[in-house]
Amino acid sequence: MDEARRFAKFESVPGIVRIFDCFEANDTSYLILEYLEGMTLKSYLKENGPMSAEQAIPIVLEIAAAMKKVHKAGILHRDIALDNIQILNPGEKEALRAKLFDFGASRYATTKHRKSLSVIIKLGYATEEQYRSRGDQGSWTDVYALAATLYTMLTGAVPQDAMEQGVKDEIKRPSKMGVKLLKPVETALMNALNVKIQDRTQTMEEFAGELMAAEVKERSITKMKKEVGRFPNGSLPSKERGLLWLRLLPF
Repeated sequence: MDEARRFAKFESVPGIVRIFDCFEANDTSYLILEYLEGMTLKSYLKENGPMSAEQAIPIVLEIAAAMKKVHKAGILHRDIALDNIQILNPGEKEALRAKLFDFGASRYATTKHRKSLSVIIKLGYATEEQYRSRGDQGSWTDVYALAATLYTMLTGAVPQDAMEQGVKDEIKRPSKMGVKLLKPVETALMNALNVKIQDRTQTMEEFAGELMAAEVKERSITKMKKEVGRFPNGSLPSKERGLLWLRLLPF
């Protein structure tokens, strides 16, 4: 029912699936949603392969415009990815339209509502802050996920996971993978995929603006400070390293 109420706020927003009603019966909550023709973006890419920039960017701009209104209401989606975007007209490759759905992971992002957020992880699309229940999640969190989605649309590959990227940045620029892309567009994309929040594109409006700009400045990257503890070079003994890895395993 909470999901239904969040949906209802954006009934008239293009780019977001509509909800017509919600009710409770048989100890169950039901949502009546708009029926969407077509297929998920994930299925579309599986059938057709990577998209050209001319195909992909209008879709991303459409989702960004919708999410701008969602963020203005103080709500985050937190799970933007290929399987939560529906391509409505897969047969019209030169004029594809899309809608975002599944607000089941969405949460209020305002200070008033923000407490400990549930950890939502989709490898390659989740930000570093989403790995922590009290991570500083905001519009920049959804910007990263939408940028990761665009990256996959263009390259056919999921970007390097944010946690791995934070340790050793090995994410490849699309142009290095043979994708034909204007330099400003690629810079806009990579700015939005920066691991650290302070280095990343902050809003959907900013991201959309950079994608359409004739010139985009590359954001500077904050250098990681090495933590030097009581062990040489800040390293842990093998026993402690093993315990740390056990704590990180997703049981």
